[in-house]
Amino acid sequence: GILRVCNPLGLNYEKRSKVILTVQVSDNGSPVLKDTTTVTILVTDLNEAPVFLNANRQVEENSLEWSAVGKPVKAIDSDEGDQFSLSYLMMNFSGSRNFGLNKKSGQIYVSALGGEPGALNFEQLSNYTLKIEVTDSMGLSDAGEVFVMLLDVNEKPVVPDSSRVVNESSKV
Repeated sequence: GILRVCNPLGLNYEKRSKVILTVQVSDNGSPVLKDTTTVTILVTDLNEAPVFLNANRQVEENSLEWSAVGKPVKAIDSDEGDQFSLSYLMMNFSGSRNFGLNKKSGQIYVSALGGEPGALNFEQLSNYTLKIEVTDSMGLSDAGEVFVMLLDVNEKPVVPDSSRVVNESSKV
């Protein structure tokens, strides 16, 4: 006889690596003759791509270089052991040069450029969208977005130095 998989989604190595079936056969004779056997199916593991979890993060404007931008980003990989070998890569760099990304931990941080005075200025640009790709040890990947919101901080006012010319007989 032939065994067929009716629902391929039901075979998942990470949930169940072995399926044991009891198969019974019978004939149309008189009397009906039967036999029963056990069939063991070993499910082989296939690499599934990791899944990036989109996220929101916050950081204060005017933060210093290497300041952490919230918690590290996360991805889920259902393959055994792959969860600890994921690597992260920032994909877009247009407005995101103010940020860096630790490729192993997934921690976003303020880059050298972002740590320069005025680079992260809430009054000029209050948020960024970073596109990040996660890749597993076998090269499968997924991408997602992290929305970074700058938090406005109270900055002391700046009064520029100035000089004026006044005639000596002028009324002030």
